[in-house]
Amino acid sequence: ILAAACFARSSDRLYNWILNNPSFGPMVRRFRDGKGIPLRVKLIAISSIVVFVSFAVFYTIPEPIVIPRIITGLAGIIGIWYILTCPTDRGD
Repeated sequence: ILAAACFARSSDRLYNWILNNPSFGPMVRRFRDGKGIPLRVKLIAISSIVVFVSFAVFYTIPEPIVIPRIITGLAGIIGIWYILTCPTDRGD
């Protein structure tokens, strides 16, 4: 979804490729139409954010470096908040 939003402003060709992709094009079009994000995709996205942000904060960024750890954690929280506040697409 974020990629589609970025491509909308940068490259018509890439943006059209995303919208016409058989795997995720219909999902992006439904999101753009205001129908939201499917529950399964929300769960996968939130799980991915938790796993990768936790890995970055607790294992990758050294302990003495506090500010980047805080910023990374906040970015993860903001991402989760955004996903949770988007409407859920029930497929109707």
